[in-house]
Amino acid sequence: MASKTSSSKKTVKVAKKKTAVKKRALGEKKPKKLVEISNFSPASHELVSTHEKLSDKDAKAIYEKYHATLKELPKISVYDPAIVGLGLREGDIIKITRPSPTAGTTVFYRGVVDE
Repeated sequence: MASKTSSSKKTVKVAKKKTAVKKRALGEKKPKKLVEISNFSPASHELVSTHEKLSDKDAKAIYEKYHATLKELPKISVYDPAIVGLGLREGDIIKITRPSPTAGTTVFYRGVVDE
């Protein structure tokens, strides 16, 4: 017994995703994202420690207490988002106060550098 075979073939087209190269070739541009600039300050976030500028008198006391110079203190960039709004310049010292689960609060000092 001979079986019938279908001689008609079906073709199926699969839609392919356009790549960036194809889109550029077709003149399609991706939509521009609008970036809204706000007055958000990272320093106001609850997870960012308190940063404050030390007066010259307090800075001198820190130098004497720790027998250190500005070059020997840990550094922080003047462009660091946490301190941008403080009006600091190179050579200033900041005091960083962080909550600590074991000590209550801890205090760190950083010398501001222009990097």
